[in-house]
Amino acid sequence: MGQESCSKETPRIFFADTIPLAVPQRLEDLRGPENGWLDLPITVFWAPNRHFPINSDSQRIEAYKNILERGTRQDICAFINAAHLRRLWPELHPSPRVKRLWETRFPELTHHE
Repeated sequence: MGQESCSKETPRIFFADTIPLAVPQRLEDLRGPENGWLDLPITVFWAPNRHFPINSDSQRIEAYKNILERGTRQDICAFINAAHLRRLWPELHPSPRVKRLWETRFPELTHHE
């Protein structure tokens, strides 16, 4: 009896898989700044310095990845710029859950010129 329950393979549930993810209805809803700085809320980025210079692609990628993985729909729409997201999507490498959700909702993200 005890051996049967231990020998059966059950799928593991990871904490990250329980976190709700947000996604807007349309990419056009993403109205983040084109340049300048992003001051992310503590709920999105848990570090002392949450001030990102988004004139640099590497800093924008780091900020966008955190926003996509931890932000609310309001955060995503306020901080992410649609044109920059389209351009940087191949370099973002979000978590598999985020990538699947966004590419399912917006298949145009998978078509890069």
